[in-house]
Amino acid sequence: MAIIIGMTVNELLQRITNVLSRENGLALYWYEAFFTIIFLIATIAYFFSYFSIAGSADVITVTMFLGPFTVVCVWYILIFFFPVPKKEDGAIDIEAHFISKVPRWAVFTGLFMIVTPFAMLTMESDISLLSISASIQNYLGGLLMAFLGVLTPIIVSRIGIRRFKFCMVALSAPWSLIIVANSFYTLS
Repeated sequence: MAIIIGMTVNELLQRITNVLSRENGLALYWYEAFFTIIFLIATIAYFFSYFSIAGSADVITVTMFLGPFTVVCVWYILIFFFPVPKKEDGAIDIEAHFISKVPRWAVFTGLFMIVTPFAMLTMESDISLLSISASIQNYLGGLLMAFLGVLTPIIVSRIGIRRFKFCMVALSAPWSLIIVANSFYTLS
């Protein structure tokens, strides 16, 4: 599992490097860099939260490993198709590439967020875990992400790319902090 997390982090770091290597990259593509860093932090938080849960278990069964392992593999696939391009993608305009890829990617990521609590039932088979606040945040975040993915072309055509990205930062920053805080809360 650590190898796949390492590959995921590598994918995200390649994308951040591509943004920062451009002339005035951070000034022009600050949102894409912010978006990638948020997902980098979420990947690391997920990794440590899994091992804190697994470390407190008396016995680790095959199902306790396969559920989170499947989630990590799907997470890697989502990051592989991340809307911020790598240098090999040859995208000249990062912003245009990002906006063209976000709608489909956001819908799949939203569905992933909705299904993740069910996959985590392999760690703890208590069905009441599906109604705790962290699971409800996953459901709401997944629905919001899928909904915004569908509406992205409409919103961008009405308010413009720059305003759309600013609104997404305003929306994603507090949400990401809550998710990361939940992951670190699991560690304690």
